[in-house]
Amino acid sequence: MGGLKRLKECNPGNLASLLSESEPLLLHFGTDWCTPCKRLERVLLELSDTLEARVAKVNVEDHPEIAKQFSVTKNPTLCLVNEGDVAGRHEGFLEPEGVLAFVRRHAD
Repeated sequence: MGGLKRLKECNPGNLASLLSESEPLLLHFGTDWCTPCKRLERVLLELSDTLEARVAKVNVEDHPEIAKQFSVTKNPTLCLVNEGDVAGRHEGFLEPEGVLAFVRRHAD
């Protein structure tokens, strides 16, 4: 039996490295107790192999400084970072087709 697939964790130690890569980065901000956050994480895991962006999770309780850096005030929030800048932001849950459309719209 294989292990559970998980999103890459983003923390202060790897944030700069994640942001420095040229491929767009989709940051998923949330908490472990937030039901919409958990639902969105499952959607992102399902789509992770087909998205035109890398995906990383930020636990806002563990890393409030990263949430502050990206002006995140609601859970869940998606930030698409492209070439070092936030190209798009969405607050709240998205169905798979909504995530795909969000990334397509902001990844170029």
